[in-house]
Amino acid sequence: MSKSDDGTRPPWHFDTRSARCGKDTEPSSGVPTSTPIVASSAFEQADSAAIDLVFEGGEGYTYGRYHNPTVAALEHAVADLEGAEAALAYGSGMAAIAAAFRALELEAGAKIVCARDLYGATIYWLEREAQRLGWEIVYVDFADRPFTAQVVRKEEPSAVYCETLSNPLVRLVDLDSLGPACRDAHVPLVVDATLTPPCCLRPIEHGTTLVVHSATKYLGGHGDVIAGVLSGSGELIDVAKAQRSLDGTIVDPFTAWLVLRGLKTLSLRFERQCANAARIAAHLNTHHSVEQVHYPGVGRRGSPREIATLERLYPHGNYGAVLSFEITEASADEPARFLDALQLWGTATTLGDLESLALIPAMTSHRELSEERRSYMGIVPGLVRLSVGIEDADDLIADLDHALAEAIKGP
Repeated sequence: MSKSDDGTRPPWHFDTRSARCGKDTEPSSGVPTSTPIVASSAFEQADSAAIDLVFEGGEGYTYGRYHNPTVAALEHAVADLEGAEAALAYGSGMAAIAAAFRALELEAGAKIVCARDLYGATIYWLEREAQRLGWEIVYVDFADRPFTAQVVRKEEPSAVYCETLSNPLVRLVDLDSLGPACRDAHVPLVVDATLTPPCCLRPIEHGTTLVVHSATKYLGGHGDVIAGVLSGSGELIDVAKAQRSLDGTIVDPFTAWLVLRGLKTLSLRFERQCANAARIAAHLNTHHSVEQVHYPGVGRRGSPREIATLERLYPHGNYGAVLSFEITEASADEPARFLDALQLWGTATTLGDLESLALIPAMTSHRELSEERRSYMGIVPGLVRLSVGIEDADDLIADLDHALAEAIKGP
């Protein structure tokens, strides 16, 4: 707010003072212990020279579609935690995935090698964009490490894409094998690390170019935000930032503040969630109504090679807090009866919250895929996905046992 040379304010009328109230509050000498929420849509500068300097790339803020102090605080935090050169925050995880591919500036006819096992919405987006832009997508079982490296060398793709742990079958990708293969072929590797937040795994340390998180999940962790984050190469983040300024997909400052709040307790929450998930997976692995459990190191996933890979990539023993299982010889209605019989577990279509959640992928996240495609991916009708929260593990197990008994018993 303008003042005269002697520091006094002009004698403005009431309506003027009311419209501009709060703007001449002097900054405090104290530093807030919590990151402030800066909700302003635009930012004033001291004079026209300062405006020009900011628009030329100098420090400062101009307009909320380009940048915001609270959002910048979140981006700096994620870049630091991921060990990335820079990061950008978006309005959703899917927006961050789209931004990653746009940052690569793939040409028409580009070839992308993708993991066979991906989140359903990611598959829809990739195949829609492939049809629109003429991309060729090659799906590969990334669990076969030698074959994957061979495909990367042979196909000479423009990009490689995978999830650190796949959703919903929690299949493990050995980034220590895939990362060097992509680096040697000079191919950017884009990884969705939503199921493995940076307190668990930092993909950039294993050769990844860009890392995507749905911050809706573990980074936020409280079920009250929709957001995404992209981090990695500074050069590619600069490209993505210019595009974000145009398309307006920046996250809002209130949501950014909530994700920052979630990051402060990430390690504590995730350690408890992983411990609960490991106990539940071990229990279900011996349950008479469960055909197969999908969780790293458990059941058929417990081969010496997989265990060695887990211990190398996840030395702290936190193998994620998502698991899935197949009800033995499930009839068409047993999975739904199982969900309906749950009393403690919620049935929302998300994951990574403090509260434990269950869903049927064939009914929700992978619903739009054909039955044949789901079968190829291993998503059978009797598959149930669990997102494990911080509740008492004994209570969670008891509720699962109750629901399985009710499902098998029938109506």
